[in-house]
Amino acid sequence: MSLLCRLSLVYVQKTMINNTKHYISAEASLEPRRRLEKCSLCESEQGFVVSKVDFWDLQTSELVQCQDCLHIQLDPKLTPAATSEGCLAYYIRESYGISQREQGRNRLRNFRRGVLFGRSLIHLNIQPKQVLECGPGDGFFLQGLKFVFPNIEITVLDIVEEVLKACREVHGYRTILGSPDSPELKSETLFDLIVARDVIEHVNDLQTMTDNLKRLLTPKGYFHFITPNGYEDVWGHFVLWKTQKKKSELLINHVNYFEGHSLESYLQGQGFRQLSYYTYRFKDALKGKGRKFADRWLTPARGTKTSEFLTRPPAKHHSLASVEEIYKVSYVSKKYPWLTYFVSAYHHFNWLRLSPKHNRGHEIFGLFQKN
Repeated sequence: MSLLCRLSLVYVQKTMINNTKHYISAEASLEPRRRLEKCSLCESEQGFVVSKVDFWDLQTSELVQCQDCLHIQLDPKLTPAATSEGCLAYYIRESYGISQREQGRNRLRNFRRGVLFGRSLIHLNIQPKQVLECGPGDGFFLQGLKFVFPNIEITVLDIVEEVLKACREVHGYRTILGSPDSPELKSETLFDLIVARDVIEHVNDLQTMTDNLKRLLTPKGYFHFITPNGYEDVWGHFVLWKTQKKKSELLINHVNYFEGHSLESYLQGQGFRQLSYYTYRFKDALKGKGRKFADRWLTPARGTKTSEFLTRPPAKHHSLASVEEIYKVSYVSKKYPWLTYFVSAYHHFNWLRLSPKHNRGHEIFGLFQKN
C-alpha cells in the first residue's frame, strides 16, 4: 500500500471515530440496556451491548460499553472460580502451544523490555528499591529491570500458584498469592514501584485495585502499566456479533477494554499524576484492523474446553527456565551495559507515540505517580 493510501486510510478512520460517540459503528447499531453491574470507571448504570461472549466453557457474559465514559467491560464480570480455572487452563495451554525455542525468545524479549523500561526510569530520575510486579509471567521483565538496578528487591503477585512457583525456583523472587483487587491483599513491605503489564484489563474490581495500589505504594511511589487499546481489542467480538449474532470465544480473562480518555481521567481522580501516557504499535491500524469488516479479524465462536488442559500439568520447559541463558547472549554484558541498552532500544523503543485519547495503536503505556 502506498504512503498516500495509508495516510488517506488513517484520515478516514479518524473521521469515523470523531463523528460518532459510540464505539465504531453508528449509535443505532448498538443495543441499549441497563447494566447488571455499574461501570468500573464512572459508575454509570446505562450501556450498549457490543457483543456476547463465552469465557471458555465456564461463563457467558456480554461486552457492554458505558453510555457516559465509553469504557467497555464484561457485564456481568467473571466469577472468582471462573477466573481461577480459566487462567490456569490458559497458562497450561500456552505452555504446550509454544515451542521451547520460542519460549527462550520470549524470555529474551521480556528481558530487553525490562532493560529499556529501567533506562527510561533513569531518565526520569527514578531509582526504585522495592518493586512489586502483578502478573509476572516468566519473570524475565524484572530480570531486565534488575540489570539496570542490581540492588532492587523484587516481589511478585499472581493468582496462579504454578507461576509463583516458577518465579521462586528460577529467580528467587518473594511471592504473594492473590489478585491486585483482593480485598485482603497485604504486604509487610511498601513499594517504590508497582508494575502491572497486561494485567489491569483482567481486574474485576478496579476500585479495590486502586485502593490497594495507594496503600502498598510509598509516598510519591510509581505505578506502571500497559494494557490493550480497548477499541482495537474488542473489534473481532463486535463484528462476529454484529454480522452473525454469534457469541465469540474469550480465552483470556479480559474484563476491561479501556478507552484512552476515561482511563486517564479515572487514575487522576484516584490521586495519580501522569508522567508518561501513550499508545504504540500502529501496524494493525494502517492495515485497517479494528475499523472494517473482514473475516480474518473475527474472533471465533466457542470451541475450547477447560477439561482439555486442567487434567495436564504445565509443560516443564514453560515453567522452568534459566537466568544464565540470558547472560550467554552476546550483547547482554554487565561489563559493557551500553551494548545491552543499545540492542534493547533497537528492538523495542517506541519511536512513534500518540495520545491514547485518539484510540489508535495496539497498546496503552502508562507511568503514573501517587500524589
